[in-house]
Amino acid sequence: MHSLESPAGLGERGAWAALLPADGPLGDLPAVHLAAGETQRVLKGQRVMAQVPGSPTRVRLHDETARFLGIGAVDEVGSVQPRRLPNLAPPSATDRAR
Repeated sequence: MHSLESPAGLGERGAWAALLPADGPLGDLPAVHLAAGETQRVLKGQRVMAQVPGSPTRVRLHDETARFLGIGAVDEVGSVQPRRLPNLAPPSATDRAR
C-alpha cells in the first residue's frame, strides 16, 4: 500500500516501472505501434495511416519504443485520429519543487 506522497518519491528512486502500465485497463483495444514520424504527427493531433487488424473503432497508440501515447479513433479507410493523449511523463525536478 502506498500513501498519496509515495508516488512523488518514485521518480527520485527510478521506480516508475513498478507502477501498472497506463494502458492496462485498455487491454481489450488493439495496439497500434507508430514510427517516429507518425508519433510526432499524432502528438500534434494529426491523423496517420496505420495497419489495424480487424475493424476496431478505437485503438491504443504506442510509439516506436512501445510507450503508451493514448487512444485513437479508426475510420473505414484505416486512418487513425488521436482522441485522448494524456500527459504520462514522470514529473520533473522543477515540477516537484513547486
